[in-house]
Amino acid sequence: MVPLIIGRIPEVNNIGGVGIFVSRLLVSSKYLNSIGYTFYSTKKWQLLKLIRVIYQSSFVHFNGSNPAAMFFVALVCKVLDKELILSIHSEVGISKGVLKRLEEYAIKLAHAPVVGIGSEAVAKALNSRTETSSAFIPPIQSDDLFVDSVLKSLSNKKIFCTNANAFNFDSFGREIYGITCLVDYFENQGDYTLVVVDSSGAYTSYYESKNFSNVVFIDRDIDFCYLIQNSFCFVRFTSTDGDAVSVMESLSYGVPVIATDCVLRPDTCILCKYGDTLSLRAAIETLERDGSMTLDVVSASIFYDKLYEKLSKSTSKNLYT
Repeated sequence: MVPLIIGRIPEVNNIGGVGIFVSRLLVSSKYLNSIGYTFYSTKKWQLLKLIRVIYQSSFVHFNGSNPAAMFFVALVCKVLDKELILSIHSEVGISKGVLKRLEEYAIKLAHAPVVGIGSEAVAKALNSRTETSSAFIPPIQSDDLFVDSVLKSLSNKKIFCTNANAFNFDSFGREIYGITCLVDYFENQGDYTLVVVDSSGAYTSYYESKNFSNVVFIDRDIDFCYLIQNSFCFVRFTSTDGDAVSVMESLSYGVPVIATDCVLRPDTCILCKYGDTLSLRAAIETLERDGSMTLDVVSASIFYDKLYEKLSKSTSKNLYT
């Protein structure tokens, strides 16, 4: 039997943080590539197939943020006596009602919940075996000719980049990625250009009739890391967040990050308030005045390889006891 990895991988017009993490983990994990693994995509839920592959696995590693999906996988693993690594790629505790309860039960049932540092206290109160880890795994270095063409057209501007996987709203009705607020701010800033990577095309359609001088939308799949490396600053203006891969990527490249304080961020981020353009302006002024520190980031694949080894020894013992 081999481990079962559950999650998404990047697809055309759907490049989310979970997909990026999972795809890089499958490539970089020495453990998985030495013994093999089974991958189950959460793009289409086939419950009988999922139960079967869980039953056939040595242990399970789930990646996602949907409380109902987490609970279902955790419950099946418990019934089938399979140890579960539950990697939660969002802030724990932000769901409401039934979804919040399902998330709590999933964490309690999991053998090893893994969360970002900002969710550690909440998750550990539910399961003492909770561990924390960054979701950052370094990408393979590459370039992007389309990004080069965009950068060439903006050669006289300081580029602030951001991204959005969809035009979504949180449980309080707030626009999660804060793009509309960023557009309103940057359109009036002559020295800066905001580049929005909108892989779903939702924001591009929303602003279809607008002609901006300081905002550029890219509604196609690009190498976002390459854009980050060639930007003046990365902006994460979200209403809620998990351990954002793009934040860690930017800091690892030495690119400054301005991010909302909706969750605990790395110390080297310049913080601002969600939806507050005055706070955003103050953060940019701080960046222009003081610059930003870089951050040495250890690949999450090292953490997960150690956890895989630990579970592998545990499951091997169980087979002979």
